Amino acid sequence: MKGVLFTGGSSPPYQYVKKEIEEADIIVAADSGFDTAVKMGINPDIIIGDMDSIDGMDMLIGYPSDSVLRFPEDKDSTDTELGISYLQKNMFNNIVIIGGGGGRMDHFLGIFFLFDRDFSPDIWYTHSTRFQKITGSMQIPSMAGRTVSFFPLGNDRCKMKSRGLKWSLNNMEWGRGDMGISNIAVEDPFFIEMLEGRLIMITQLEEHKY
Repeated sequence: MKGVLFTGGSSPPYQYVKKEIEEADIIVAADSGFDTAVKMGINPDIIIGDMDSIDGMDMLIGYPSDSVLRFPEDKDSTDTELGISYLQKNMFNNIVIIGGGGGRMDHFLGIFFLFDRDFSPDIWYTHSTRFQKITGSMQIPSMAGRTVSFFPLGNDRCKMKSRGLKWSLNNMEWGRGDMGISNIAVEDPFFIEMLEGRLIMITQLEEHKY
């Protein structure tokens, strides 16, 4: 099942995440991610966090008490982690994060490094960038002519094959610290098969601006 998690920070225009939202089985808002969801005209199913940075606190009054999960400000997990944990416990295995762009770099890295975990998000949209976890054998559509970059995830070595990229990934082996920057998709779709390990693929939402 698919869960969409709104989190604090800058988010993309609705057009970039419309399909993800329409396909979601549940929508969760972590703290000020609630404000972003409401601005997009979306009423989350669950609001979770310490609620220390929500602008529209008065809007929570109309929500059922079991839909608003409050935690203390002094806690070991970030609000985004709380949202991920909620989705994991409730058997949502396809997770899309929306938000988290701009702002403090430690908050940004806190979300990025969630992809290193065994249970991790699948896709993340900031205001400018899309991150996608690559596992198994995947075909990736609608990217012809776009710049794509790849980084290994976790501590295991990565070995992969590809088709449809300007610079092939065939028979490459990457460890932590390796990377493939600014490759180009030349086929639609292009294909990546992970023989070992996992990758994260990074693309700009509006490439011509960067």
